[in-house]
Amino acid sequence: MTRTILFVHPSDELYGSDRCLLDIIQGLPATDRAILVLPTDLDYGGDLSRAAESAGAAVARVDMLVLRRSALRPGQFPALVSRLIAGTLAIARLIRRFDVDLVHSNTVAVTCGASAALMTGKPHVWHVHEHIGDEPAPFRLLIRLMLGLFPGRIIANSRPVARALIGGSRRLLGRTRVVENSVDPGIEPVDRTGRESGPVVIGVVGRLSPRKGIAEAIEAAGLLARRSASFEMRFIGDVPPGRNDLWDDYRQLRTRSTPRVACHVCGPGR
Repeated sequence: MTRTILFVHPSDELYGSDRCLLDIIQGLPATDRAILVLPTDLDYGGDLSRAAESAGAAVARVDMLVLRRSALRPGQFPALVSRLIAGTLAIARLIRRFDVDLVHSNTVAVTCGASAALMTGKPHVWHVHEHIGDEPAPFRLLIRLMLGLFPGRIIANSRPVARALIGGSRRLLGRTRVVENSVDPGIEPVDRTGRESGPVVIGVVGRLSPRKGIAEAIEAAGLLARRSASFEMRFIGDVPPGRNDLWDDYRQLRTRSTPRVACHVCGPGR
């Protein structure tokens, strides 16, 4: 039996949640059909969409609501509502056009998939990758309220993520299941026996955003340097789209904290 699954995702990159989604798409049975819905509010390099199309998925781009921190301001409320309505209607049209069997919303940042599934009466799964425990209380309340309003299963990628998400809500507790991210058992371990001697290399891999602890890593490097530790620190990733100002912030912090430590950025175009 052929199933059609519509995936709604907030970015067109290949970082953590992007790669998890790509693994799901690539792991679908050959008889299933995948449709990937991406937003149009930011310019992306197109890494995820290219990989998804190579795996046989169809890709659609929709002007839809994405809960980005930069947009969650009182003055932006009318624009957010407009994108919620427009995105919901556009995704509902895709659901009807392709006779979708299941809607999968990847991360809590996308909301239009859930509302479109509710509108069309289709099953919905919310796949949560974010740990909201360190978010401001109003934001945590908003996320829990939003998840509670829409029916369907909630999948958390770890127990800590699930605990932070559920809070004290019995309703969310009953709907939430933990499915941890998989690891390919066929990957061979890296052979380091021939590694040249030299300083220890500390790697920070992932999105170079403030909530990932980049500033804390630089400050920690400063503490190690003041204890005469010999090492290099390498940051592998890029800043969020539209946040190039973070490069200057990180450089200034590095100058203050770790002037004697070799810090390298190995992100795209760097």
